[in-house]
Amino acid sequence: MSLPIYLTSEPETCEAPGGLFKKPSFEITGQRTAARLLKPILRCTAALSSVTAYRGFMRFLSALSQMRFFGDTFCEAALAKDSFFGFSATDSYWGFYIYTGTPYEASLHHVFAAISDVDYQILDCGANYGYWSVILSGSAYGRRNVIAIEASAPTFKALQSNCELNGNRFTCINRAVSNRTGQSLLLERRSHESAHICAEANSCDVQSFEKVHSIDLDDLCKMLQPQRDRLVIKLDIEGHEIEALMGAECILNRDVLIMFEDHGLDTSSRNSAYLLELGTLALFWVDDDGRCCSVSDMREVKRIKKPRNCGYNFFAATREGEFHRCLRDKLARNAEAANRESRTQP
Repeated sequence: MSLPIYLTSEPETCEAPGGLFKKPSFEITGQRTAARLLKPILRCTAALSSVTAYRGFMRFLSALSQMRFFGDTFCEAALAKDSFFGFSATDSYWGFYIYTGTPYEASLHHVFAAISDVDYQILDCGANYGYWSVILSGSAYGRRNVIAIEASAPTFKALQSNCELNGNRFTCINRAVSNRTGQSLLLERRSHESAHICAEANSCDVQSFEKVHSIDLDDLCKMLQPQRDRLVIKLDIEGHEIEALMGAECILNRDVLIMFEDHGLDTSSRNSAYLLELGTLALFWVDDDGRCCSVSDMREVKRIKKPRNCGYNFFAATREGEFHRCLRDKLARNAEAANRESRTQP
């Protein structure tokens, strides 16, 4: 996989003009002996597992998390000179990306780079620990006004910690994004990265659910700076996307870019189908190498979603708006690059 255009191919201490490091530097803190031992263990194991494309590295981190000796260790990673991200040092999800240097959601980085000249605000719905809120509120992508929304109380605590780590430069809201403000919902949380709203109480694992309160997109938009109309909505709420979008006037009366996942296991592609049916938004798919294609109907969605064991990032932009123009320009540049490559081949 080629690196996104914002990344440098130089050693990890170097940075691209946007300021993001190719591979985050990190420090381990906690009980002194455990912290001193853990860092070289992580580096060595990540290097060895690179031979197999890091297969098994997540399981290795999960095993470490079960060891009391490393239980209180904490990782603070530098994503850029002014962007810092913290998590439990044995967290298998975030540790995989930070310790291996694997780009996290590379397709989103490509799109944020493509819209870097647009003046926008962002709602980071399902912010988790705040990776995107940290980066987008920093200098790498233009110090955007970010509201980070996270439903789960324990995950929200980590989000707040990362906000404090970065000078409280974005706003944190402890709510679940849904179609109506003030609802009481059940959130199943077996792990922080897969927490999701349960449609019915009896469908929840009673050992791992929590009650959460909802907020709708229109009420979130009231918290934005009123003089700026363009809005990015990043939806990462594990299957509750349509409920969040239903009835939201903010996606109809302003220039918006909606970033959402359509998982391969969802053979009906509910999220893509819903946004295509609205008719006011143009749909695009961008892969991890930055290739962009326009999506006009469900047949094209199904053509893209071949392997079923992974998620696919799609982007819906208001037709003829600034985001639409940026993605069309990216599509044209991709086509020009493909033509040049075909002409150079024998």
